[in-house]
Amino acid sequence: MTPGEAPWVADSLGSFGHESGERVPVVLSHEIIGLLSEQMYGSPLKAIEELVVNAYDADSKECRITVPSADKSTDFIAVYDSGSGMDHEAIRDLWNIGRSRKREEQIQLLRSRKQIGKFGIGKLATYAVATRVTYISKKDGTVLAVTTDFSKFDSSSSGQTSEVKLPVYEIANPTETFGTPRLQAVLEELGLEQPKFPADVPAWTLVILENLKPDKNIHMGRLRWILATAMPLKLDFEVQLNGKAVDSAKEGLTKVVDFSVKDLPESRLTNLRNITSQVWKISEGKLVSDNFPSGITGTVMVTEPILRTGKSDDIMRSHGFFVRVRERLVNERDPRFGLHELQHEVFNRFRADIEIDDLDSTITAPREGVGDSNLRETAEKVLNEIFNEARRRYDSKQINPGPRKKEHEMGYVPQSLFEFPTADALSIWDNSGGADADDSWFYIADAQQGHPLSETIQKLYSGERKDSYKYDYEAMGRSARMVKFLPDTSEFVLNDDHEIVRAYKHGGQAQVLLEDLATAEAMLEVYLMEADISPKTAGDILEKRDQFLRALASDHLSSVASISQSLLDASNQDHDLEIALVAAARAVGFVAKHIGGAGPPDGIATLLERPGVETKITLEAKSSNQVPSIATIGMGTLAEHVKNESAAGCLLVAPDFPGEIKGNDSSISQQANMNRVSCWTIKQLADVVAATETRHISARKILKIILTKFSPTDVAEEVEALLSYPVWEAESLYTAVINALHLISGVPDARPTADMVLGQLVSDPDYPGVSKVAVLKALEAVSSSSKGAMVLRGEEVKINTSIDELRRRTAHITGEPTTPRRNGDFRLGIAK
Repeated sequence: MTPGEAPWVADSLGSFGHESGERVPVVLSHEIIGLLSEQMYGSPLKAIEELVVNAYDADSKECRITVPSADKSTDFIAVYDSGSGMDHEAIRDLWNIGRSRKREEQIQLLRSRKQIGKFGIGKLATYAVATRVTYISKKDGTVLAVTTDFSKFDSSSSGQTSEVKLPVYEIANPTETFGTPRLQAVLEELGLEQPKFPADVPAWTLVILENLKPDKNIHMGRLRWILATAMPLKLDFEVQLNGKAVDSAKEGLTKVVDFSVKDLPESRLTNLRNITSQVWKISEGKLVSDNFPSGITGTVMVTEPILRTGKSDDIMRSHGFFVRVRERLVNERDPRFGLHELQHEVFNRFRADIEIDDLDSTITAPREGVGDSNLRETAEKVLNEIFNEARRRYDSKQINPGPRKKEHEMGYVPQSLFEFPTADALSIWDNSGGADADDSWFYIADAQQGHPLSETIQKLYSGERKDSYKYDYEAMGRSARMVKFLPDTSEFVLNDDHEIVRAYKHGGQAQVLLEDLATAEAMLEVYLMEADISPKTAGDILEKRDQFLRALASDHLSSVASISQSLLDASNQDHDLEIALVAAARAVGFVAKHIGGAGPPDGIATLLERPGVETKITLEAKSSNQVPSIATIGMGTLAEHVKNESAAGCLLVAPDFPGEIKGNDSSISQQANMNRVSCWTIKQLADVVAATETRHISARKILKIILTKFSPTDVAEEVEALLSYPVWEAESLYTAVINALHLISGVPDARPTADMVLGQLVSDPDYPGVSKVAVLKALEAVSSSSKGAMVLRGEEVKINTSIDELRRRTAHITGEPTTPRRNGDFRLGIAK
């Protein structure tokens, strides 16, 4: 069927029959339609899923869907169900936006299922796909039809609502009507045979979407996956998509545990005897006792992926206990059957179909529950033993190490702790939202980006770690989360601006520990989701934990980088800048104390230059959003502080100083020289603090500047010279020497010498003017720190271990992060 061969069904209803009853009023605005359909149901796939859910709500046994695809040039979408159908009142209720009568008494009387639709807005989802939607439905021998053209509603920007009254047509001759070309094409695509349909089917509903939106592409593979995951396990609801059955995604799940009640071991029977004071035994394939003479039977399984996922839980759950009494399910809404202390890791994968006919005497009136009684309490204890046996079997499979592997093949982080829980959480998240305030995840990146979610979940469930995980760093802003985990690309991205990342990211084992912490934080969110903690409760927990980690990092700033950043962050906060200045003085080697208050200096710092000789300076901080004025700085007061403390000088920090253009001729420069106050910008001090470890800048060098250079111009020149000192004199030269040895060791029969190492370094622009003396000193330092891994004999080098082991043993002087000695397959870069 191609567009234009026959008029749209929406345009033909008047010719199919006559109006029946009053017209149905629909009050909407174009803005509301767009809001509900394109934001709540922005995907055409979700709109189609909503129509399938409506079919389920109608108590249908089957639902057929046809959509345009690569091999179908149809210009319509149609969804058919064999449910209860709609009369005139139901059609009126269909367009009663904001309320669904499906929840009312007629549903309780006529339908056997728990209903999903709550608010009556699902039909607006069709606007995400098409502008015209037609419902044709049969109930009690009468066929009614109604069509809606969304373009008829007010599209003005005023947001005012408009009312459209929809005519409802009664089709006098349905067989003849469905013989018209357009409807006949719809039936052919749905696989409905005439004349059996529509005459011989007692009740049904057909939804036809026309005037499809061209920018809404329907990805068939994704649609089939959505429908498959939305279908629970073992449900009498058949779905066909373009003529092919859509099976529940759970039907083919790998079963880790699979047994029958009759297989309960003797230890479980003994437990039941002890806790129920009854004699339990397996007789004729049933678990029986005096109170349960008819016996308890059933099957139990625990699957590898979870059964509790997304939309299928709305339709009908797939996990938990399914207790039937005389073939009737009696705990539809209670998967635990009253039990609560059940391990979620197992319970989300657990399904037990149990027959307990002896509970018939305790069934409540509507046969939808089991009343409180001693019989029920005993049944609960039996079910608890069944679950415990399933859990025991599941746990035994998880701890089984399998075939022994060589060390380089070992995986010390099992999939059961990482990939499987992540896949579980992603499966749940697809429809239920994450823990953060905007319903996204705290730590896991948008699962819809990158690879399709279904592919990511399938990869995680594959039981094989195909990619080792890598770590990267990115500036995301101070308010952003500590880490972003991208499951589809096997990557953790740490936030450079987060307090705890700033504190520990700068090399060595601390950085490895930081990355382990970030991994554990991301997995904490996964575990909370997997444990069935509500997203908002999980969000509260994670928010408090994040604040706590930030507070800990601020409480003991452990890296010069974090202390440097704290100076910059506090530039316009008086008290915070005082604290940061004292911390900076301590970081570079002074003994410092915060004083504060109106009279004394903000702090004092002392340096023991040699035994018995101590030099004291005062610390002064001037915070400001702008350049502070000379009056605000108050040079005379600062000089008085120096005198009162018997100090040798004063370190003053401020965001900037006035009179920059005039240089040493400015008033601030003249006053600084006269009062011997060393004027540093906050950024200058932050840069020096950040470089103290990499450039081996000592407190003595900084003290020399404080006691001899005072004007902002002179201080700036000295700081620039200090920071431009050759970096190869610091610890980075040790790393460069080891890197050179690594390259040399790759040459056959090479015997490393100091000259060979120097030859590798002279062409490196990071080490201008490096000398053989400097190289020999670096080799001596590496040798003495290597604990025998490397020996320097004269100018010859002998390496007794691998280069990786040499790096590990010298990490305390190079500051390099290193890999653990026992390598698994979790982190990127593991040797295979």
